Amino acid sequence: IIMGKNIALGGISGFILFCSLVIVIVGFSTRVWLSSTQSYPVGLPVVPGTVLVTRKYGLWTACFNTLNTATGAEQEFGCGYINSNCDASFCGWLGNSLVCFTLGVQPIENCAAFITVRVFSVFVVIGCIAVLCLTFPAMEKKVMAGLLSASYLATLICFGIVVGCFVGAVYKDNTSANLWIPDFYELDWSFWLIITSFVLTFVAWILSFGFFVGDSDN
Repeated sequence: IIMGKNIALGGISGFILFCSLVIVIVGFSTRVWLSSTQSYPVGLPVVPGTVLVTRKYGLWTACFNTLNTATGAEQEFGCGYINSNCDASFCGWLGNSLVCFTLGVQPIENCAAFITVRVFSVFVVIGCIAVLCLTFPAMEKKVMAGLLSASYLATLICFGIVVGCFVGAVYKDNTSANLWIPDFYELDWSFWLIITSFVLTFVAWILSFGFFVGDSDN
């Protein structure tokens, strides 16, 4: 019976970790980490009387709308890839003309921290895959327990770096003229998927301890 419970713990841990991996991949690949709550102009397009506003962005792409300054009406303009300088290169239709821009993405205040998020997001995915592969390998239990614990710990540290650096990259308090979070933007569902994945990975780590401790008692 005890052996069956230990196997069940290992299976539950692996399933939770698999769910965490799926969630984190969706979070990293989608572009709704930050979305605007108010229309803050970030650039002037060609057409007079309109400004560009950042509506949402993730780790890889940013999306902009055009805002009519007279009527307040908005229209989707386009999305573009965020390069290593934290500028977005994109094209969109203004009337009958296709206009291309390279525009600094707001509110990225610290580009180095933002790029760090990208790098460690890759490490998080690799870590989750490594832990998943180590869940039921055919190796000596003590060796497996050590490798698994080290992999879990490294993955959770990478999670922490991702979350901390992203908040550090975009957060700016209200002591200056440029008001970002929470005045014009909010952390959105893609970011919260990463938090959810972190929690699930931590729970899977705790369950894996039960699997190995229970097994060692036998």
